[in-house]
Amino acid sequence: MHILTKILIVAVTLLVLMLVPLVMVNASNEASFKARYLEQATATSVATGLASDAQAALAAMSAESVARIESLEGEKAGLVKDLEQRAAELRRVQGDLARTTSLIGDMQASLGGLSATAAANQALIDGLLAEARKLRAVEADLSSKLVAAEQQVRDLSDSRDVLQASNNALQERLREVQGERDQARGKVAEYEAAVGAMRGTGQARQVADRSIRCKVVKVIDDPAGKLASIDAGQRDGVKEGWVLTISDGSNYVANLRIIEVDVNRSVGIVELEDGSSRGTVREGQTATSRAGE
Repeated sequence: MHILTKILIVAVTLLVLMLVPLVMVNASNEASFKARYLEQATATSVATGLASDAQAALAAMSAESVARIESLEGEKAGLVKDLEQRAAELRRVQGDLARTTSLIGDMQASLGGLSATAAANQALIDGLLAEARKLRAVEADLSSKLVAAEQQVRDLSDSRDVLQASNNALQERLREVQGERDQARGKVAEYEAAVGAMRGTGQARQVADRSIRCKVVKVIDDPAGKLASIDAGQRDGVKEGWVLTISDGSNYVANLRIIEVDVNRSVGIVELEDGSSRGTVREGQTATSRAGE
C-alpha cells in the first residue's frame, strides 16, 4: 500500500473520531436548544406586550406633557406681559423719581441763590448806606465850595468887565492900526505912482490865498536892502510875491515881500520900514498874511 494512502486512511480515521463526539453533543443539545427557544419566544411575547403598554403610557404622558407645556406657555405669556407692565411702571416711577430729584436739586440751587442774593442785597444795602453818608459829607463840602465858587463867579464877573473894557480899548487900537496901514498903503501907492514899483524880484505881487501868522527868525542888513527870514514856507502855503505885514505887538513896523520860499523857511525884502516913527524890523517880531490881500 502506498504511503499516501496510508496517510489518507489515518486522517479519515482521526476525522471520524473527532466528528462522532460532535454529533453526539449536537443530538444531546437539540432538545435543550428547543426548550430555550420556546422560553425565549415566550419572553419576547411578554416583552412586546410590555412595550406596547409602555408606548401607550408614554403617549398618554406625552399628551399630558404637551397640555401641561401649553398651559405653562400660557402662564409664561401672562407672566411676561405682567412683567413688562411692571417694568414699564418701574421705568415711569424711575422717571418720576429722576424728575423729582432734579426738581429738588433746582430748588436747592434756587434756595442757595436766594441766600446768596439776600446776602448780596444786605451787603449792597450796607454799601449804599455808607455811600449815602459819604454823599452827605460830600454835599456839605460841595455846599461850602459852591458858596466859594459863587464868590469867585462874582469876582470873575468883575474881572470880565475889566477885560471887556480892555478888549474894547484893543479893538479901538486895532482900528487905529488898520487906519495907519491903509494910510501907509496909500503912501506906497503914491510912491509907486511917482517913482515906479518898489524894488523886488520883478515879480508881480501875489494875493495871499490863506492867512498865516509866523515869526521873524533872522534879519540881514544888505546895502541893496534889508532882508528878513520867517519860520514859514512851502508846507505852510507861502508863495513868492506874497506881502506880509510885520508888527511888534500891536504896532505896525513894515511889510515883507517874499522873494524866496523853502520847505519851512521863506526870505523877503523889508519894505516901508521907518525906524524913526515905527521902529525897525527885528527877530521875534510877528509876520502875518491875510487871505485875499
